[in-house]
Amino acid sequence: MEPTINPALQPTNTPIPAQQIQYPYHRPVNKTIPSLSHETYFAFISIILGYFYCRMNHITGNNGIGTTIYQIVLCIFTAMYLKKARGCKQNATSIFMLISSLLFALYFMIFNGEAESIVSFFGFNICYIIWVAASSGCILHSKKSSYIGYNLGRSAFAIPFGECGNGIKTASDIKKKHVLKRASAVLIGILLTIPLAAVILMLLGSADALFGQLMRPLLHILPNIDEYFILNNLRCIILGIPVGLYLCGLVIGHSRVARMNLCRKEAGDDNEAALDKAAAAHFYPDFTDIANTVELKKLKDYTKTTATDLDAKAAKKRLIPSVTLITMLTVLNAIYAVFLTIQFPVISAAFSNYLPENMTYAEYARSGFFQLFAVAMINLFVIIAVMMLHKELTGRAFKVLRIENTVLCLFTIGLSVTAFRRMYLYISVYGLTRLRVYTSLFMIYLIIVFAACIIRQFKEYNAAGFSTAVGVVFALFFVFGNIDSNIAAYNLRAVEAGTLEAHGVVKALEGSGAMVQIADYESRLTAEGTPEDDPLLSELRYRLTYAHSDINRSEEFDIQSYALNKKIEAFRKQHP
Repeated sequence: MEPTINPALQPTNTPIPAQQIQYPYHRPVNKTIPSLSHETYFAFISIILGYFYCRMNHITGNNGIGTTIYQIVLCIFTAMYLKKARGCKQNATSIFMLISSLLFALYFMIFNGEAESIVSFFGFNICYIIWVAASSGCILHSKKSSYIGYNLGRSAFAIPFGECGNGIKTASDIKKKHVLKRASAVLIGILLTIPLAAVILMLLGSADALFGQLMRPLLHILPNIDEYFILNNLRCIILGIPVGLYLCGLVIGHSRVARMNLCRKEAGDDNEAALDKAAAAHFYPDFTDIANTVELKKLKDYTKTTATDLDAKAAKKRLIPSVTLITMLTVLNAIYAVFLTIQFPVISAAFSNYLPENMTYAEYARSGFFQLFAVAMINLFVIIAVMMLHKELTGRAFKVLRIENTVLCLFTIGLSVTAFRRMYLYISVYGLTRLRVYTSLFMIYLIIVFAACIIRQFKEYNAAGFSTAVGVVFALFFVFGNIDSNIAAYNLRAVEAGTLEAHGVVKALEGSGAMVQIADYESRLTAEGTPEDDPLLSELRYRLTYAHSDINRSEEFDIQSYALNKKIEAFRKQHP
């Protein structure tokens, strides 16, 4: 079969190199994209950052200033890289996510809370990923709320895992005579050898007396090394490599997608020949046969999908007529109407500040609470599914469908407000706990989300993006709200006012923030000359007597725990 020549790659009046001759069914060219200098340095740094990510970040357990420093350093290196990457620029979304990431990072240096630490951990990682994606223009902005799933899936999984395989190659793509190439090889060798060499030296020193005597100057420091230290660092080295490769694929992969977007703008829509020429200038300056390059095909696929494409795909999935969905929503709304009618005396009791007969406050607050929460989540799923699957986009049926959705949202908001009011009565009698605060905040967030869904029925805007932004703000309010301290302050004031009993209330207070409040109240009561047999003072002193520090290592330092340590030391000096 005679070979065919692609005329788009080179003018026909010049000789065609052999590598530009394209045969039908020939295999794709497996040629990696040449790395730019800033890509090489970031890939090398990302491997090191992967180790410190595993060393300084814990989903559960004590984090501290070490986590804050690491996350800020990660943002600094990423910002320096994005500034040099072509096609990457900051916008309103990226700046908001960057600021949110830095705020989540600062939490670990200031406070020390169990649930708050988990929220800050995931909050930082999610905001960091969205920041990188938004900076590189990889987030499709649209009024369609369903795009948020596509954006997060592509930015958090498809691009990072698709590009992370080039991390080691990119990190080692330095000029042969460059000193950093040898330094990187030596550093990786040292990191891999230290834990193994330490274990082997201890074993051989114990097996042979002569070898042990010769190695004594070195081995005498090994018994002082904690076993946890060795195992923890070995774990961080092993897990840090894939984490570093993911980080490399995330940042460099998004920057390359941004460069491909520039190529598409230069080439115009649906012009593959011009796109190949533009990509050759951007990615393969010394290689011209790029039409079937494996890596280039991936980048083309990442940038090929547009908002218009997603709209077309969504239109194909709209298979259910609006009448069918209206019938389903009518049945659901009728059930909620009957339920609220039957429950009206119980619901009105919550807003009238009195307890229904034959019920305790605990039973009244908890009765059906988790069932109502499950119903709210089901309703949210139903509303999203209805808006994605309905067939008609205009007409009377579509208007009725939006009204049905609005009514369903109003019923859900009503149920959430009622549950919140019940919880308020419970708190007014028995005080605050972590779970009561967490559920109350989440119900408030649900009310905002359903209110956003109501607005979405009558105004085109990205309700999912708005709900995500509000969720980030709520998460920041949650972690910086110093919840443990405020719970303790509220309950202790209630004990002083006589509305709560000291026994059990002080014992239930948890966290460093609560212990700081306990120490402050104990100091104030002592200064005021409160009798030694006062129940509240006795409970406070009992808790302070058995209090302990949460700081075990220097990187776990945080301001709140440090303040607690000082207060505990002062208390024990006064009450040895």
